[in-house]
Amino acid sequence: QHTAEPVRVLDEVSRIVAPGGMLYLLVYATEGFRWPLVQMLRPVAMHMGFEFFDRAVGKAGLAVNRRRTCLDDLFVPYIDFYSWQCLRGMLEKRGFGRIERWEKGMLDHEETIDAYIVDMAGFRDLFRAAVKLAENKQAESRAMLVASLDVIEKVMECVGAIAASNLNEKEKMYMTIGQGHHRVVAWKSSVL
Repeated sequence: QHTAEPVRVLDEVSRIVAPGGMLYLLVYATEGFRWPLVQMLRPVAMHMGFEFFDRAVGKAGLAVNRRRTCLDDLFVPYIDFYSWQCLRGMLEKRGFGRIERWEKGMLDHEETIDAYIVDMAGFRDLFRAAVKLAENKQAESRAMLVASLDVIEKVMECVGAIAASNLNEKEKMYMTIGQGHHRVVAWKSSVL
């Protein structure tokens, strides 16, 4: 998901996995609220620049791991997302016959809806700090930051409403997080 040539990378990874060998990978999924939100925030972040947001991260008082995550998500040169059907098809085409989602639990911000909200709160706090830092910037730049902060807060409200709803936990998780990252274990066919 962080390369300009994902097909070429998958071709090379597939080439070096021996027949009968196992591949484990994590790929960003297309579902949930987080990644569409990040995609919306990235152009605003790029417009303001890395140095500006690095200062805003410091002003927001984010923990070191949150600093890295926010800046990486906003400024990594390439970021892409895959549906399960697309990813599975890409692996099958490259000779992986047994393909499974790793079901040993979700990690980090996908573990619970509360963790998901905490993750989004990092972006909210970052953009609050950015709005304050932009007081002397051009009006349109500050307006983009304010609008972005409004969107983050609305998404957080939506996730909170789902969390407080009468849906069962599985439905709540799927509505907010989707399938989560695709954590995949795939075995290359012995016969190609």
